[in-house]
Amino acid sequence: MSFQNNKNFQFGFILVMLSVGVKIATDTYDLGIYLNILSGLMALIGFLLMIKGIYDSKKKSKTGS
Repeated sequence: MSFQNNKNFQFGFILVMLSVGVKIATDTYDLGIYLNILSGLMALIGFLLMIKGIYDSKKKSKTGS
């Protein structure tokens, strides 16, 4: 599992976890649609960073460097 050491993957994972927290807080306290949209964007960016991190680590392991 070398992709877990990748910085992009770690940052993306943190973003996804933060977006889940923001979504729960928004639903609990009715903080408005803007925070809801923000949590969705954070989750999307986080997933893309996680995918990029996995792809980069697989590419690096194939080249052997």
